[in-house]
Amino acid sequence: MAEQPPPPAETPRREGSLASSILVTVAALVALGVVMVYSATLPHGDAFLRRQVVWVLVGTATLTVLACTPYSLLLRAAPAFFFLSALLLIAAYVPGLGEPRNGAHRWVRLGPQVFQPSEVARLALVLFLARYAATHREALRGFRAGFLPVAGAIGVVSALVLFEPDVGSAVFLATVGLATLLVAGVRPFHLALTAAALVPAVGLVAWARFEHVAHRLAVFLDPGADPTGAAWQIHQALIAQGNGGWLGVGLGRSLQKFGYLPEAHTDFVFAIVGEELGLAGALAVVGGFAFLVTQGLRVVRRAPDLEGLVLAFGVSFMIGLQALMNVAVVTASVPTKGIGLPFVSYGGSSLVMTLAAVGILVNVARGSEAHAHAYGHAHAHGHAHAHECGSVTQG
Repeated sequence: MAEQPPPPAETPRREGSLASSILVTVAALVALGVVMVYSATLPHGDAFLRRQVVWVLVGTATLTVLACTPYSLLLRAAPAFFFLSALLLIAAYVPGLGEPRNGAHRWVRLGPQVFQPSEVARLALVLFLARYAATHREALRGFRAGFLPVAGAIGVVSALVLFEPDVGSAVFLATVGLATLLVAGVRPFHLALTAAALVPAVGLVAWARFEHVAHRLAVFLDPGADPTGAAWQIHQALIAQGNGGWLGVGLGRSLQKFGYLPEAHTDFVFAIVGEELGLAGALAVVGGFAFLVTQGLRVVRRAPDLEGLVLAFGVSFMIGLQALMNVAVVTASVPTKGIGLPFVSYGGSSLVMTLAAVGILVNVARGSEAHAHAYGHAHAHGHAHAHECGSVTQG
């Protein structure tokens, strides 16, 4: 009986479609963001739209470069990039470099451009953790030699963000870092021990040192206590979403953006989506992020090495957590925190760095495709060789 030929390798095709589906989903969210930024800023002309388009072009170019550069090369520069991000966080406190706003040191000015170093720190942290996991694979299982040094690095950058002050971003950064470490191979007990020690301490510091944290929590617990003051923004966001109903009032027809809802084009753009596109549009946006994160986790499962696995998880978790936090804030599910909706909210440094992160995710997906193709070719060659040897033996 003749031996059947090996089945065709379909994994490369699936991996290629995986990278494509990520890019198509991101492109759709970015396009929606451009439209919603223009709609939310109609009362102010088209200046916001022009800047957003420029940032989209810069972010797309960055995505393309990072998607086409082997991530093994990117990881070589990861420690330097991480150190640079920490210096930028420190620069926010330096007169002449930092640009304080409302008593917060969250921005750095380089020439005409102002950006948030915490956005750079997010991506730098994920790259650094992937490099650390690759070079300390065995040590990560230990506490002093492996876990403690890298946890300390996460703690330093998180503390720099915390005292800007930006409690929400600091918690976000630490959460991304520790979750990524868990995937990298750190013992869950070490993470649980660290969290048990740090969470109460950080909570007490935030409560005692930063008055706005306690105030926001009080408003969240009793939003009816100050509806025309501290709770005004979240009340207007909920009114916007309620006005939208199932299908929305129509694109460009929001009323809340005309001076009622603060930050309608940045942190609360999701409320304008709900008002103009309705519950259906809001759910479509949430579904887009859910699909993107699902595709990212598929990249994690198929990553060809530990570095790729950590990178893919870190990027996917970072984007998914930020989207979840923004939607939770806008729907009054958690206390108010200034955090934008990835790809959709207005903002330069956030958009460019998030698109850069997507470039790295696509990079890992392409690496998985190359690995699967090489494996499939070797597997097919092995079958052919075995069949040839069998023929010789039978002869």
